[in-house]
Amino acid sequence: MARLGEILVRAKVLRESALQTALREQQRWGGLLGEILVRMEAVPEEAIVVALSQQLGIPRPDPKAWTRPHPAALAKVPQEIAKKLRVLPLALRDQGKTLVVAMAEPQNLLQVDELDKITGCRIAPCIVGPGALEKAQHLHYGAEELGEGDVDTGTFKVIDAQGRTLDGGRRKVAQAPEGVGAPPPAPETGTAGVLSELEETQRREVAALRAMVELLIERGVFSREEYLARVRR
Repeated sequence: MARLGEILVRAKVLRESALQTALREQQRWGGLLGEILVRMEAVPEEAIVVALSQQLGIPRPDPKAWTRPHPAALAKVPQEIAKKLRVLPLALRDQGKTLVVAMAEPQNLLQVDELDKITGCRIAPCIVGPGALEKAQHLHYGAEELGEGDVDTGTFKVIDAQGRTLDGGRRKVAQAPEGVGAPPPAPETGTAGVLSELEETQRREVAALRAMVELLIERGVFSREEYLARVRR
């Protein structure tokens, strides 16, 4: 069986020098070669998928099923399992005995076996890229279900970077006993105001993190290439 890197180089979508860089990265940090190449921006994700499909003999999903998964198929795999295994159920065949599933790692037989046990169906895997899969999961599964204790009465809950809860557009303030210098309640703001405040907090923290990373690179703690390779994992 031809290796993924060889297929990409022969197809002239990947330079040999870039392949060797990716292989060194894989040897140092581990991970899947295809995902490393995408993080390096050496090859588009779709080219990786086409090459893996050829290498493994696993088909890509039918475009119609990929864009419109059947609700009965989606119901076979809970959202948390789909995220854990990086899969998206697409369709049921053979009177519901076979489940067609898009997978980021269809060659992982342990994941296929786990899906078999969870669904009670024979699994017919298709191969997709991790990035495309994540977007499709978000689109077709929707927002995560509310957990115990979360409100569902028309208000919303947002946690800012300091761990403070912004609920229903109103910051929660601990209540002090009467007459013991309780702080005045924070003024109510609309949803836009809460999100604007959260975005500003995140912007400042990202700027501080970037400054720290640049300082560490200047001091020689790690190289810029090592940093970029790690954050793209």
